[in-house]
Amino acid sequence: KVVKNLAFEKFIYSEDDTSASFHRTIADGWAFNYWTIPRTNAKFTLDLDEVKEIKEIQMTWGTDYADSYMVEASVDGKNWFFVIGVMDGTGDEEVLRLPPNTKARYIRFMNFGFPQRTPAILGDIRVYGTEYEDKD
Repeated sequence: KVVKNLAFEKFIYSEDDTSASFHRTIADGWAFNYWTIPRTNAKFTLDLDEVKEIKEIQMTWGTDYADSYMVEASVDGKNWFFVIGVMDGTGDEEVLRLPPNTKARYIRFMNFGFPQRTPAILGDIRVYGTEYEDKD
């Protein structure tokens, strides 16, 4: 058994990017499909379909990445609480270990900062909690 990726093929939406393929590009398990994060007012929300315990978030960045951002969570999509802030991101494979007993249905990423002149590229996002699945 392996820890289940709770984000796999889940719906992701953004008020800043309403493209039809947006939710399929960063939760499909393939870093080759990516989302270019807008430089202004960018934020996106991941819907896990139901409340889950979340222990870790993994993000795969392209050559250009966000070096700072904030993660919030919610059980109902209306009342949000702070989960973690990143102030020294280095791109590539980033692992965010969340506070114990973090439970949420929605995870929101926002307040992106960019160390380069070009927008950040997010290739993949994975969310892990306490659920396992059989490995094929």
